[in-house]
Amino acid sequence: MDREIKLIFHVGFGKTATTFIQSQFETQNNILFIGKYGQERNKRFLGAIEDLHYSLFKTYRSEAISAFSNPSRTSSKLIDKYTEELVNLILNSKSEYVVLSDECIADYGNYIGEWNLFLQIVIGNIIENRLSDLGIKVRKRISFTIREQLDVIQSLIGYSNTVNVASIDEFLLRFGSNPEEGWLGGYFYYSNIKLVEYIVDKSWDINVVPYEVLGVDGDIRRYLEGVLGADASRVVAINFENRVNSNSGISNNDGKRKSILKPRNFFSTLSFRLSQEGRLGFEEAKKRGLVFSKFFYAALFIFAKGLGFFGAVIKKLKILLRYKSIRYVSCTKTAELRIRGLYSKDNRFLAKYVDPKDLIRFGYVDEFNDF
Repeated sequence: MDREIKLIFHVGFGKTATTFIQSQFETQNNILFIGKYGQERNKRFLGAIEDLHYSLFKTYRSEAISAFSNPSRTSSKLIDKYTEELVNLILNSKSEYVVLSDECIADYGNYIGEWNLFLQIVIGNIIENRLSDLGIKVRKRISFTIREQLDVIQSLIGYSNTVNVASIDEFLLRFGSNPEEGWLGGYFYYSNIKLVEYIVDKSWDINVVPYEVLGVDGDIRRYLEGVLGADASRVVAINFENRVNSNSGISNNDGKRKSILKPRNFFSTLSFRLSQEGRLGFEEAKKRGLVFSKFFYAALFIFAKGLGFFGAVIKKLKILLRYKSIRYVSCTKTAELRIRGLYSKDNRFLAKYVDPKDLIRFGYVDEFNDF
């Protein structure tokens, strides 16, 4: 083999500092950073990957309550185009590391995370086969960044403009009837990663990095090394001035870690939901040639944008009038115990990938009987 590359798929779960990771990787000369987010490339993927990526990993927004087509399909042609473009990008680069990062791949709330993880494995195997024929050895790695479930749910509620709840209790009331579905299902980290284990062979390296290495310990180097599987100081010129999203982990006056609840109102939330439904409905009606439905969903989309404008005006007025001080996502003891009880058994198996001391220290588990 004349050349060796390290192909890394970072499929970090949401609210685990993925944008921070991407901002560190995108400017490095020795990393072929395919995307996703970052200031340098205006939140885009390289070349033709941009359109192919969003066609392959489609969103099914949970905010929209109808207008969905059946997501089942054959992805073979899209996979061929996608991998061909990736291979061309790799061949035109001399970088040792090739990184594709997108938290939406493992998103169980607005994407089909389980299916997308399977597609990532397929893509990696095809790229290895094609490059191997050209004398290039490929070392494949899939990196998961995770975050303690109570903390990540608080961040989700605080950050989102569309999950219109203000507490963990409300979140559980709305989404907790079947915890194996949607967002809650995505936070069974080990169970979901275990499915990947069943379909990969020994040529794949699976790695799990707790967000708290960065968010609590502030250890940027160790966090990036966990994702890359390398000496980060050798591969990445770490930017210590680039901070994590300020909403990622906030301690309020009582000393407990909470997330700031971003300002929102009924009109802005409803606007987003209806605009998604209008857009998706219009695309589906256009594809099927349904003229009346096409006009209906177009009108719904325009109406939703009007609501959004009204909601934005209200938001600005509240800020100008200092209508409310900073609010935090709230959580009763009952809700906290329910969340921790829901994931405690699954979290114990994370010891296969994460130091048990860290799992205890970061609150994933209380203790290990055999530790």
